[in-house]
Amino acid sequence: MRLLITGVSDDGSSCVVENRTPSEVPFEEGGIIVVQAARTTSSPPPPRPPGQGHLVKVEATPGTAGWNFIKFPPRTTTGLHHTDSLDFNVILEGSVDLILGDGPHRLGPGDAVVLNGVDHGWQTEESACRMSVVVIATPPLD
Repeated sequence: MRLLITGVSDDGSSCVVENRTPSEVPFEEGGIIVVQAARTTSSPPPPRPPGQGHLVKVEATPGTAGWNFIKFPPRTTTGLHHTDSLDFNVILEGSVDLILGDGPHRLGPGDAVVLNGVDHGWQTEESACRMSVVVIATPPLD
C-alpha cells in the first residue's frame, strides 16, 4: 500500500506532504497484521485550509462520519474543488489521477490518500475506478 497525505504548500496550493508505505504491526495472535494508515488527533478534525477551487458541501455535522463507495467512469474529470471534511480514500479497482496544485498523482488498487480538505480533482483515463471513501465532517472555514 502507498499512502499519500495532502496539505498546502507555502504558496497556498494543494500538494502531497507525505508519501509513504504504512508499517505492518503483528496483532496479538493468529498471524493477524494491522496496518494503521492514518488517524485523527482531535474530534472533529480541524477546519480545512483556504481553497481556490469551488466548495462542495458536505451535508454533515462536524465530527460525524460517512462511508461511501465512488465509481468514476472511464475518461472522467472533476473540477478542482475542496470540502469541509477529512477524507480517507482507498482505491479498490482501476486507476485514477488525484489532481493537486503540485500536479497529478496516479493511484491504483491498494493505494490510499488522506485529503485534508485541500483543493483537488479526479481524472480517469481508459479504465474506470472504484474507491472506498470515509468522510469525517470538519467545521467550516470561517
